[in-house]
Amino acid sequence: MLQHAVTGRSGALAIVACDAATDGRRSSDDVVGCITAQLEEIIAEDASVSGRGAPHSAPAGACSLVLLTLVVRADLRKQGVGSTLLAALRRRGRELKASGIVTDVAAANEAANSFFTASGFKKGSSSRGGSDSMIELTLPLGCSN
Repeated sequence: MLQHAVTGRSGALAIVACDAATDGRRSSDDVVGCITAQLEEIIAEDASVSGRGAPHSAPAGACSLVLLTLVVRADLRKQGVGSTLLAALRRRGRELKASGIVTDVAAANEAANSFFTASGFKKGSSSRGGSDSMIELTLPLGCSN
């Protein structure tokens, strides 16, 4: 299912999931999901508190993965595509010695919050108020530089 993985020079990552099904006449390589992230160094002020880029008490100079997007084709949700993409990102994060994965999710996005919580992410700080509130979610990977 995971056919393409790219790591850019600036720490940008993209993993694409494709459906490699065959219908007897031709093969289909339809994109069914994608995850993107950015490797970022944890700055000194973040290292002492759990905040943006610091999934847990990570030493200054350590890196974390900031999950930017996770998209799964609507007709294939709840079939393991998102979990497979997230597992691939976790593996890549460990290879890169990232201390964890951090992302922001709209408080009103119940499906995303449920998915990330079930995947082991912990809720952190909230920002803004009202209908556009965001919740920071963190997943320690247990690695550090």
